[in-house]
Amino acid sequence: MIGVNNSQDMYGLYIFRPASREALESSRHQTTKIHAYITKFKEIFLDCQASNCASVLDEAIRYSRSILSDGRYAINNYMEIVKLIAFLMQISHTILVCSDWLIDIEMIKLIPTAEMFRANFEHVTEKIPNYNATRKVNLVVLHTRAKSADFSTDVLQ
Repeated sequence: MIGVNNSQDMYGLYIFRPASREALESSRHQTTKIHAYITKFKEIFLDCQASNCASVLDEAIRYSRSILSDGRYAINNYMEIVKLIAFLMQISHTILVCSDWLIDIEMIKLIPTAEMFRANFEHVTEKIPNYNATRKVNLVVLHTRAKSADFSTDVLQ
């Protein structure tokens, strides 16, 4: 939730609106593909769809025009997620991986896989002096439903 401090205010000046109560209750995701927002300071914020989420796979099955069988929906969904993460790693300085309740180990495994798909533009480095083809991306993992009590010494031991 970027832009407003009160999550109850659904009509605030959000950059990316939080999921509605109906979406939360029916386990649907809020964002489809990638949404972009550009600030007046020329910062670009990208909001990517949920990954490894049952609602994404359900939506792919429901709105697909072709009839796929033998688990190809899951494979297509996996490749779509890898492409989205690779795209974000190619163009982003910092990536925030948000998790509501549990950190998905499959999501953590997807990140190195997506990094292998990053485009290699080493031939462009000679023409663009400030471009670094092998730059690192900052990765921040956020636990969005965590409370301060979750980080007390009693819990961490």
